[in-house]
Amino acid sequence: MSRIVFRVDASSQLGGGHVVRCATLAHALVQRGAEVSFLCRLLPGHFCDWLEEAGFRVNRMQATAASLADDLAETRVALAQLGPVDWLVVDHYGLDTRWESALRPMAEKLMVIDDRADRAHDCDILLDQNHVRRAEKRYDGLVPDSCKKLLGPHYALLRDGFRKARQGLRTREGKARRLLICFGATDPAGHTFAALQAVSRVAGAFERIDVVTSHQNPMAAVLQEQCSTLAGAHFHCPAEDLTELLVAADLAIGAGGTMNWERACLALPTIAFGIADNQEPTLASLIQDGAVLGEALMPVPDPDSMAAWLSVLAGNSNLLKGLSARSAALVDGEGADRVADSLVPIKLSFRPVTLSD
Repeated sequence: MSRIVFRVDASSQLGGGHVVRCATLAHALVQRGAEVSFLCRLLPGHFCDWLEEAGFRVNRMQATAASLADDLAETRVALAQLGPVDWLVVDHYGLDTRWESALRPMAEKLMVIDDRADRAHDCDILLDQNHVRRAEKRYDGLVPDSCKKLLGPHYALLRDGFRKARQGLRTREGKARRLLICFGATDPAGHTFAALQAVSRVAGAFERIDVVTSHQNPMAAVLQEQCSTLAGAHFHCPAEDLTELLVAADLAIGAGGTMNWERACLALPTIAFGIADNQEPTLASLIQDGAVLGEALMPVPDPDSMAAWLSVLAGNSNLLKGLSARSAALVDGEGADRVADSLVPIKLSFRPVTLSD
């Protein structure tokens, strides 16, 4: 049995996307018989309870680390307690080749999940699921020559439900009756609030508006009140089935990040806004290639700009259909299995055929 350990954090400021995508990969690995554990800090808005409810063992680290050396020391202790590790998977912008090289003796192999390509890594596999121009050159000089690079949304880490939903997906007709608003679990700058303001300025454009957030969002109560005053608005905190809402929607407005690939897998036309610097390169490429509309970077929410985009798209059937087709071509929902195969290949056995077969 392969033993695999993830080092990843979530918080009110970091959001939950890193943990969610790691959990998706972890589920695919468990299906291959792997034993999976998580090492996570107890930051405000952490997802440790969520991971445990999903069935994973979680080693809870101190709320803060004064330095990379402190994180390294805590991780060493946790790995020693777990025993031999086949794969150490790290998804963390604050860790780099110094941390990775120091932990090499404690794991057979090491995988890095990255989006930024802004620092060196010492790893056997690097995953960057983003749609970026000249992606094949992006990590030149940043990873060892022997490193296997898994690049692009072909490897997007989506839950199995998205693959199944795509198989039965209805035809997108180019009509925008139902709008979905989702800026992630935490939405630290208040983009959801701004989007609702924008919708109220496009009167009568939508028959139904679904608003999705989580209890980690400090403005959840305010958003619920805001929805109660907006005709056709339905508040989900959290959503019982986000996949179902994405399938039912005709248009989405939200952030970059992991949801880029969830929306694309389900051919959902999207107006996207980069709410953090790391989302800008991917959104810029998606916008340039006509897979989404919006602004590559909007760290401060702008209701006027959001309303303008909604007005442009809501009644444009050809534009909606084009966005749907171009986004769907990027992601097929099989990415998690492709990545899992690189860590724990499915073993096939053969025997002679018999009459009973």
